[in-house]
Amino acid sequence: DIARSVRKDIAPEYRTDKVKVMEDRKGMPKPVATQFKTAIKYTKNSPEAACGLFKEVDLQYPNYGPLLYDRGVCAEQAGRLDEAFKLYETARTLMPSERLVSNALSRIAARHEADGDWADRRARRGR
Repeated sequence: DIARSVRKDIAPEYRTDKVKVMEDRKGMPKPVATQFKTAIKYTKNSPEAACGLFKEVDLQYPNYGPLLYDRGVCAEQAGRLDEAFKLYETARTLMPSERLVSNALSRIAARHEADGDWADRRARRGR
């Protein structure tokens, strides 16, 4: 019981989170909304293609909260955490009460904390 209770304090934990994309297209012009809908479909089988389309749609319809969030998911998935954080922060200014955005920002913060802990452990081992 003691070992289980302190395990997280002494050993890293690896996990994979299933992250949801936002599909809201309200207010988008029809051609842009159609392209966004296609990008959403691509997330299931071709995330890289979806991310490319999200970027294209963003050029046509900038500062749209759900799209910024989805681009943040792409950056996070690719390991570009600083970029993801900035996109999520911008999405939060447009959608302050959106739970998915809050969860995303919490994931990034937890990841930064874990990376810092891991770097500290490696440094202590190297002494």
